[in-house]
Amino acid sequence: MSLGTFVDDSKSLSANWTSRMLRRVMYGLLLGDGGEVTERDRDGLELVITTVRPTFTETSRDLVLSSLDQVEPSQRLQVLLEALQVSEDSLSRVPPQLRLPVAATCYWLQKAQPPPAEELLNALLLGLSTGDPVRPRAGKDHLMIIINI
Repeated sequence: MSLGTFVDDSKSLSANWTSRMLRRVMYGLLLGDGGEVTERDRDGLELVITTVRPTFTETSRDLVLSSLDQVEPSQRLQVLLEALQVSEDSLSRVPPQLRLPVAATCYWLQKAQPPPAEELLNALLLGLSTGDPVRPRAGKDHLMIIINI
């Protein structure tokens, strides 16, 4: 697996590190327990090749690729939320159309190195909260409380 190249600071960790746990869960779904993936990324300005072993969430351990399309949507959602390390209860006050973006934002805030700049987070929350200029979906302050900032 050759990971995409981002324009980021070569002195910091590769931007791909933030999503590594998510990729490991997806590799688990794709390959099962016995597989592994070789990833190509960067360390500084050097190309590095790393062997990555799949991992499993509590829910994904019992799933196999050939039958994923037959799994209940609630169980598939649970795999995603476990991978993002967000509980369904914590999203209960979020409008349904914003649950995935808010869960992904929570994961990003916990895992990103270096942490995202406050201005970037404010711009993201503003975009999520205003979607429709006539009818805001959720207030920026409300979203900030939900993702515990």
